[in-house]
Amino acid sequence: MTPAAVLGCLVLVAMPVIACASPASPTADSLSEIRQERDCSGCDSGTVVTLRRDGTATMVRTGKSRFGTTDRTSTGTVSAADFQRLAALVVSKGFFALQDEYRDPTLADGSWVTTTAAGEQTKAVLNSNSAGPANLEEIEAAIEAARAAISWSPADR
Repeated sequence: MTPAAVLGCLVLVAMPVIACASPASPTADSLSEIRQERDCSGCDSGTVVTLRRDGTATMVRTGKSRFGTTDRTSTGTVSAADFQRLAALVVSKGFFALQDEYRDPTLADGSWVTTTAAGEQTKAVLNSNSAGPANLEEIEAAIEAARAAISWSPADR
């Protein structure tokens, strides 16, 4: 699968906060979860990677019946230092100020990545066919590098 054939999504999660004023920008310390979902119309499976501040990491490969693939779940551990580096990158690259989606207007289909960050605020950004800005691509690449460094059980195949 080529990078252009993969669409990604990043999600970050932090703890909820009650406030009357407009919400402040999240801090790296307030993020509790970072998630990336990748899929494409011609891929035999999609992938959802969830990294949590408590060190838990989950990777779900979603199967597609037309390709005869099945869902597979693997677990692992993300170090506190790696999670903090990712959270700091997400905040420093302005993730919470990004648009909710970036789409390639010439394609009706194709790959996509959704990244979600959650904590005090939750934000998800859809990046279809790498149409998003360079800072989003940098965040996606950092999450992918963290995923690749984890020892998954059962092993990622």
